[in-house]
Amino acid sequence: MARRTKEEAEKTYHALLSAAAEAFLEDGVAATTLNGIASRAGVTRGAFYWHFQSKEDLLKALWEVHANPILSHYHDKVMDSPVGEKLDCMRGSFNAIFQRIEENTELGQVFRMILGNSDFTKRHPTLKDFFYGERSQFCHRIEDVLVEEQSLGHVSKEIDVTVAANGLICLISGVMNEFFILPERIDLPRHGLTYIDTYLKGLGLQLNSLTFTD
Repeated sequence: MARRTKEEAEKTYHALLSAAAEAFLEDGVAATTLNGIASRAGVTRGAFYWHFQSKEDLLKALWEVHANPILSHYHDKVMDSPVGEKLDCMRGSFNAIFQRIEENTELGQVFRMILGNSDFTKRHPTLKDFFYGERSQFCHRIEDVLVEEQSLGHVSKEIDVTVAANGLICLISGVMNEFFILPERIDLPRHGLTYIDTYLKGLGLQLNSLTFTD
């Protein structure tokens, strides 16, 4: 009986996440109600509160379930690559992530929700701090790669790698947001990698032909 209850709870949890994602994408986070999410998932409001207390909790859970594992996978892949190959592995990872987003997977949905509901995030300090922390962690990962390139003499010592990493995040966020607004205008994997390579070349980096195994 206990196992069955656990399985049912797990099923309800994921049903609520799916219902929330659909509602957030269709109506926006601010306009979505908790009752509406519960109804869409086919559960009671009490069942909703067993798993979540707010829309902020749902957004964080969607990120942790669908984005974090994939981003962590590619981070580990980059960090495990040999010295001198981390930059190209990072480029390949970005390209693979862009492909997943373009395929309209849960990862793409999560990024679309976050980028498309920045006003909601800014009005909720806890959620804002959560995503700021995730962004900072992502920025540090890029910094690690640029620091190695700098130590190898591939990036000028005059380049501030923190500023450079932040700039790359701004570029990536911008191209993804453009894709979500006008998907017919953007081939995300191809254009995204072109923009990233143009930026990295601007830092003085020499880039190899991309060979990457996901």
